[in-house]
Amino acid sequence: MLYAGLAAIVLSVYLVVLLICRMINTRRHIGRQRLEDYQSEIRQENPEGGSSLGGESRDIFESKKRKGLFSSTKVYKSLEKKLAQGDIYLYPGEFILIVLFWGVIIGCLLYLISRVPIMFLLGVIMAIFFGYIHLNSRRQRKVRRFDNQIVDMLTLISNGLKAGFSLLQTIGIVAQDMQPPMSREFGRMLRQINMGLPLEDALNELLDRVKSPDLELVVTAILIQRQVGGNLSEVLDNISHTIRERVVLKNQVKVLTSQGRLSGIIISLLAPALAFIIYLMNPEFMVVLVKEPIGIIMLIVAVFLQIIGVVFIRRIVDIDM
Repeated sequence: MLYAGLAAIVLSVYLVVLLICRMINTRRHIGRQRLEDYQSEIRQENPEGGSSLGGESRDIFESKKRKGLFSSTKVYKSLEKKLAQGDIYLYPGEFILIVLFWGVIIGCLLYLISRVPIMFLLGVIMAIFFGYIHLNSRRQRKVRRFDNQIVDMLTLISNGLKAGFSLLQTIGIVAQDMQPPMSREFGRMLRQINMGLPLEDALNELLDRVKSPDLELVVTAILIQRQVGGNLSEVLDNISHTIRERVVLKNQVKVLTSQGRLSGIIISLLAPALAFIIYLMNPEFMVVLVKEPIGIIMLIVAVFLQIIGVVFIRRIVDIDM
């Protein structure tokens, strides 16, 4: 009966958090829609070019950002950048609040099961840890999807330049014809340029949102070409060929290290799976670990050593290219 009540509480909390995230994403969508409407009105009033807006349009949003109490701290700015890199449309304060909310829920559940106060703190730490893992996984997933599209993007821009289109026109074609996240990021960059942001700054902001070595190579080539001149389409073709060769090499390394990565996954899941099986067979045998102080210490040490082992295995099989 106790576990059924706990399951109902967890499900209710999940639905509440899901509703809150939906409301936040809806607000973000409305804000982006208003910005696009404002941009279209400016273009209609000033069809010769929206670059005269300059820094005035940016100051509108900068004044809003400076009102936060911790918005000027390095931790806040770093978390804000990571959220943007992971396509998580939340302010840093909102993200921290959701993580702490889940920490309180998990801590209360662990305390109700074990009746040990320190388990509440362990639940909060677990929520922070899993929130950090979720944020990094979103960032890595976005970079992987972006890298998979970057060769097609370079081919599209190069062919557009050879056909006589300007660089901004080819960026618009990429934003219109390709799939997310490439189309979303290039569309955002194009809207920034139309609002008066220089192309160089828009490219640097794109590089901040997508931490990709391949994209850094492309941005560097475009910036150098705009300063010293040259055939940009030929440069992009050479970069596309280089990236293709790197992709082939990455896939070969991935195959060679697959056994080590699989071993890391199995070893990391072995202990929790074994503990769950023993709990199903003999619950009293496992409950001692969360009710006795020495059992809690053993669990904390085991989790700490497990994390260290996983980190070492990932460092061994993760080869930077």
